[in-house]
Amino acid sequence: MSKTIEGIYRDGKIELSETPYGVCEGTRAVVIFLPPGAIDIKNEKNTEVGYSEFWVPIRNGEFGELFTGKPVRLAEDRIVKVIPDTGVKVELNITNQRCYIRLYFKDADHREEIMALFPKPDYNYEYDDSPKETKVIFPVLDKGKKDLEHYPEIREKLVAMGTDIYNKINESDL
Repeated sequence: MSKTIEGIYRDGKIELSETPYGVCEGTRAVVIFLPPGAIDIKNEKNTEVGYSEFWVPIRNGEFGELFTGKPVRLAEDRIVKVIPDTGVKVELNITNQRCYIRLYFKDADHREEIMALFPKPDYNYEYDDSPKETKVIFPVLDKGKKDLEHYPEIREKLVAMGTDIYNKINESDL
């Protein structure tokens, strides 16, 4: 079983922040050097969960401040931003083949007045309702996780559309 322990590199050695109980002397280790503030290991509940590299530049603010925050876990692989006082969540998503913005509405009746902010000639979207949730999908690109060479374009367009949608709703009087 692997263990994750924070440490500091000093004078050619790694100083661990705690004693690794259950680990024998001479056990092999892998060291990853992190930039300052990259991951707060002490506050992570399950440090063995991986993080998605796709979201790192977005979370670090390279595409604006709106979607900055903690690293995105591989199991989640999306960013969710709640628009205050609206009951609406904006979600940036990427799958293997595509990326898109999904809006979640707390109140189905509220959806129609918000969607009036996005006229069909200017915005492409589809309703994606289920018995439990009211959603709208805004396709961004037919490129996804498998398109590594297109990550910069995918990030840029995903954040640009997510920011546009967030700001339109946030700045409205709805």
